[in-house]
Formats: sequence, C-alpha cells, structure tokens
Amino acid sequence: MLTSLSLWAIYFASYLLDYAIILAILIWKRVEFSRVNNTNFWNSESIVTWSVLLIFVIASIIIVERVRQIKMNTRINSVPEKNITYEMTTYLFAQVATVASTVFSDWWIPINMVLFIAFGVFFVKSKAVYASPLFVVPLGNRVLSAGKTMIITNYTLQEMKMAQEDDSDGVQARELTPGVYYVRK
Repeated sequence: MLTSLSLWAIYFASYLLDYAIILAILIWKRVEFSRVNNTNFWNSESIVTWSVLLIFVIASIIIVERVRQIKMNTRINSVPEKNITYEMTTYLFAQVATVASTVFSDWWIPINMVLFIAFGVFFVKSKAVYASPLFVVPLGNRVLSAGKTMIITNYTLQEMKMAQEDDSDGVQARELTPGVYYVRK
C-alpha cells in the first residue's frame, strides 16, 4: 500500500509534462519580451522561476523512475472486463488548466497553486491513484477495470486476459491502494 506521501509524490510527478511545457512557455515569453522591449534577456525573477521549474522536472523524472522500479508484492486473479484508459482523460483537466493559465493569465502562479492543492487533496484523500496521468502518459500504461478493481498495466486487455488464463495463481502485481493494482509484463 502506498502512503499519503507516496500518493503526493505520484500526484506531483503527474505534472512532469506540464512543468516542461510551462518552462518552455516562460522562456518563450521572456525571449519575446526582451526582443520587443530591447531589454536584457536575463533577470533574477526569471532565473528563479526557471530554476524552480527545472528542479520540479528533475524531481518528477526521479519519481517516474522510482515508480518504474516498483516491486510486486501480491498476485491478482481479477480478469479485466474493459479498458477505461480513455475515461481517465477527464482527470487531465488540472494539467490542461495549468498550462492554459500560464499562457493566458498574469496570475498563473496563484491559479496553479490553488489548482494543484485542490486536485491534490482530492487525489490523495480519494486514493484514486489509477486516475493519475503519470501512469498513462510517461509510463505508457492502460487502466483496466475488473468490477470495482482497477488494474494499471502495460498489457492490452486481451494480453491481460490471456495472462490470467495461463497462470491459475494470477499475475504478479503491486497493490497501490485498496482495489488498485499495478501490473507489469
């Protein structure tokens, strides 16, 4: 089982692509501002913001690598019924809103902080780890449903069913939260 701190780390790392996109947008905005106003490209405010975002990118990459190396601790016999990966796209709202606020608002820092904390509290309290874009986007997994059990895996639906049939004890898995399992090939 994952601790609350682990859930917060997974939630933090799910913003990996956002951190990189926001960093690129901010650098692009600064280049445009410097070009139009004939000012110095480097200023301390921009460097601090870019440094923080770069640290976020590095920390997220480390967390993603740790999740890839997670050890299996149980076996699962649940046969998945359907692939619900595309239904999980609604959870990308926070990531899209984060990038949009950076592009279209001068108040992007407080807006992003409120979004991050609000969605983070929901994510950690509900233990909806299967809803994290981290497992789908950078790790390239699918979310399969087996009744109330959610399986995060890099197997396709058919491969998972075949693996369950081939091994009567079930496939090796890591129980992330109650009813949510992570399975690798």
